[in-house]
Amino acid sequence: MTHNTRATIRFIDRTIRRIELEDSGLLLSYPLNPIPNPLFMALLNLIDDTTDDNILQHMSKTAVYQPAIVTCNQSQPFPMNTANKRVWLTLTDEEIAKQIDEMESTTLEVMVPVQMSDEKRIDIYHNIVVDESKIDRFRLGAIEMYGTLTYRNILNDPRVTLHFHWFDPNEPANIGIQINCIAEIAPPRDPFYRYMRALTYLYGWRYVDIPTTEYPCAYKLWISEIRIKSLDQVAGFI
Repeated sequence: MTHNTRATIRFIDRTIRRIELEDSGLLLSYPLNPIPNPLFMALLNLIDDTTDDNILQHMSKTAVYQPAIVTCNQSQPFPMNTANKRVWLTLTDEEIAKQIDEMESTTLEVMVPVQMSDEKRIDIYHNIVVDESKIDRFRLGAIEMYGTLTYRNILNDPRVTLHFHWFDPNEPANIGIQINCIAEIAPPRDPFYRYMRALTYLYGWRYVDIPTTEYPCAYKLWISEIRIKSLDQVAGFI
């Protein structure tokens, strides 16, 4: 499968926090921002608060890493498309290059009946995120499983929106965050793709029936704009 995108990322600078996109001959500049701290901490501690006997049952019910992703296709009468994607914290590219071979090998070790491998899965995730300095705070990651509407829309326009909504027992109301991103495609065999595939296998509830032997791609979701959508308690509403 080819990945000929209409727009191409030309420049990413974490110091001045800018990302530049070339689209139809035009150079577009966007701010680059870190993952908001409530979301970062929720993803960092994704599996620490579970009381479920089965970690995969817990993961299937956890909303924080399964946001709605909104993409756009202006050729349609209703141009917006939504889909739920599993997103993860990502290591920096340098750390992924160092660790990916071991990650893939370790992931294969837990691809046994799920009830036998919970502790190993937890250990693997903790080992990935144990050093916060090795996590890329300016992006999230996701795998593309099917290559249908979301994928085709991103090929045409890499500007996407993620909407997160989850419950935090330490907060007075549910947390809602909208993140506007620039999606960069990582093809199969790319180290970032392999990283995202390993995480998908690690916490897959079941093996997904995909039309090809490989997932079409992975997405680096570079964070540009953040909007807080939390619902404050209002008189008359619960």
